Amino acid sequence: MAVEVSERPPLLAKAKLAIAAGVLLALCLAILASVALRLRAIEKNRKRLTVEALYKLRAELPGWDDHGLKINDATPKAHGDESDPTGQRALNDWFLTKVLHRFYRPPGLPSESIVVDGWGHPILYRCPGPVHGHGWDLYSVGANGIDERGGGDDILIGEDVSDVESAR
Repeated sequence: MAVEVSERPPLLAKAKLAIAAGVLLALCLAILASVALRLRAIEKNRKRLTVEALYKLRAELPGWDDHGLKINDATPKAHGDESDPTGQRALNDWFLTKVLHRFYRPPGLPSESIVVDGWGHPILYRCPGPVHGHGWDLYSVGANGIDERGGGDDILIGEDVSDVESAR
């Protein structure tokens, strides 16, 4: 008994093109997924750096002793006006020169520059704050770079304290 084997017809040019396009599409999708994961990791790191900077600044704010206990010092006022848009001059007048070297700075920024978040935006200090009207707020404007006064993607820490009068 003999088995007949038929020859397979050669692939048409359209079929070859479709296979090549499918392989190329799969490769592009793999590259895009890799890029998206890398960008996500970068954003996560920027947020981590920002939160660390905020908490380091918070630890240095007046009104707290070395043990985290409240003391009765006046909190420096900062309204974000033209003379001090970030509010960091008020902090600098108070204490910042002794701690500036401990914060994250993008490469190339001089040591006397202001404290920035993970995206390179200045960290803002307000007293009274936009969220804590009877206290202070330290916040980053977040990845979008828009000051949403503590809302949106802004990253904020702060508290209400009795020695601050609300500007609202």
